[in-house]
Amino acid sequence: MAKYHVNSYGEPGACKATKRPCPYGGAEDHYPSKEEAAQAFEKKMENEILTRFEGKKADSADEHFKEKVARKRRVEDAVLKLDPAKTVLRVPHDKATRYYDRQRHNEYYVHPELRKALPEDEDLKEYLITVHNDDLTQHQIDSSSIDYDRRTGIVDLMHTHETEPYQAPEYDEGTYRGY
Repeated sequence: MAKYHVNSYGEPGACKATKRPCPYGGAEDHYPSKEEAAQAFEKKMENEILTRFEGKKADSADEHFKEKVARKRRVEDAVLKLDPAKTVLRVPHDKATRYYDRQRHNEYYVHPELRKALPEDEDLKEYLITVHNDDLTQHQIDSSSIDYDRRTGIVDLMHTHETEPYQAPEYDEGTYRGY
């Protein structure tokens, strides 16, 4: 059975050590697949970054970064534990609520197990954006919000239509006549 490790450059690769011990670690640093080695390396790097922040005085940017990393980890765990095709279903167009505002609405039926795994609205929003709406621009992600209806189990993910923020046209004194 092939074993995989991560080298000193952070690249996963097959272990070829047979006579001497592997220079990249022992049995706990080797994995059955290349993907698992890469995921383990990413988690190790995240943990190292978090431990570096532990001793420092935290400011709001550090706290925001820590929360973002922790949210990503919770969402990844939910994706690995639950099947996205079975836990989230898009509400059919004919059954969806009609909205008359300037937002784009995407409604989903959410399985109670997913809601239990991601009880925070921000975690659920991150999950829906990452797994089911990966084509959104950064502006749309920043403007997004969710509304969860406990009674029906439907989540409404709202975001703007515009792919970029509105930019007012430049004012040119030469062409404007104020009279």
